Amino acid sequence: MRKILFIFLVTAMPAAESALAAPQRIGVAGGVSGMIKATAYGASESRIIKSRDPLFLNDRLVTDGKGKMQILLLDETVFTVGVNSDVVLDEFVYDPSNDSGKVSVKMTKGVFRFVTGKVARKDPANMKVRLSVGTIGIRGTMAAGSTDARGSTIILLGPGANNNANEAAGAITVNNGNTYVLIDQPGYGVTLIPGQETFSVSDMSQQASQLTAGMSADSPQGTDDGPGQPAGEGPGSREGSGGDTSDSGPSVGEEAGQNTAAAGSTLADASGVGGITQSLEGTSMQAALGIISNEIPISLVTMPDGISTWDHVRSIETGLVSYNGTGLCALAGSAGGEYTVDFAMQVDFAARQYGGGASILALGNGETNFSTSILPGDFSDLTGNAAITLSSDLSNIENQAFNNSLVTFNNAGSVAAANATVDVNYSDGMNSGTTQLTANPVPVPPQAIVESYN
Repeated sequence: MRKILFIFLVTAMPAAESALAAPQRIGVAGGVSGMIKATAYGASESRIIKSRDPLFLNDRLVTDGKGKMQILLLDETVFTVGVNSDVVLDEFVYDPSNDSGKVSVKMTKGVFRFVTGKVARKDPANMKVRLSVGTIGIRGTMAAGSTDARGSTIILLGPGANNNANEAAGAITVNNGNTYVLIDQPGYGVTLIPGQETFSVSDMSQQASQLTAGMSADSPQGTDDGPGQPAGEGPGSREGSGGDTSDSGPSVGEEAGQNTAAAGSTLADASGVGGITQSLEGTSMQAALGIISNEIPISLVTMPDGISTWDHVRSIETGLVSYNGTGLCALAGSAGGEYTVDFAMQVDFAARQYGGGASILALGNGETNFSTSILPGDFSDLTGNAAITLSSDLSNIENQAFNNSLVTFNNAGSVAAANATVDVNYSDGMNSGTTQLTANPVPVPPQAIVESYN
């Protein structure tokens, strides 16, 4: 049984050491609109960020007056930042084998929204968002706010206690060095001002709607009305006031996950729509998978669990992975006995190709081995359920003894083609057997690509 373990350990390094080391990739840019510039730690020049570009430890990201973007981290944390924002990704440690790690982000100005990922879900104490005034502690949640040198506004969005996705109710803590408060009711938040000794939690439903609307596509840029506030709001608290939100976009109940609790954010490429499409029903898992590899599959569309269709598979636009799995198969016949089954099939989502490269289906017991290469095939025009019959008659395998083996892609956790079921069929006239195994996608590094598709 082969075991594959990816461990991402990213920590800040002194300038002298970091200058010699390769930058540590910790995430990817999702939807991008306007001008986004990233400056690496210790660098004097910035680079322009586009959708799908990699993001690195200690990158400083600055948006212009029309700039908006989503930041997708490897643990599935999703940050959305709006116009005139300045944020540094200053700490990231993640071990996907047990979801442990640490996430820290420093934001000195701008508007933001975040959905916590696996690190915060496992141990909320290991995620912090530091603002120009105040620090947010996370308890597995969605939140939004704004910050600048004059102050910060932080509002809990959810999920609410009565969400229908069995998610724990969200909560955040806010600390200004003097006062510490817990916010556990969606739509409530605080405003912090420099030098302020104490602050109180109040109903900020209207500000929440304005903040989230301000990060959606083609939203107005607003005015400069107050410290850390959305346009039209002053710095004072409105404790206990409900506010009229009838014309302010989605209700806080919707934002809080009363209808749906989010594990991530659905992402649309902003190049064609002029902004970032916001939806709390999707997942950033595929983006994280792409970050691990050198291709970035971003098809963050919510999928129904079950057998994938070819349209589901084609919704993944880029990335090269290998679906790998192992199992056991009992053969009957002259070379009968228990055999280990090894399966590996490459899928190039951008080229709409499967097989080729190191793709193989093999049976072995240490003495006797049977195998076949899986040859390149195209799924650009296939319809119906995403299933591949392996057959020498179809010219996608070499060894006809494996004819009628079947590979079926499955959606799981709202992710398209999250795994594959492999029904192995072997019959060479003297030995025969069948078995079933599950194959999971593993990114293919460039050095492992030994065959090009033609």
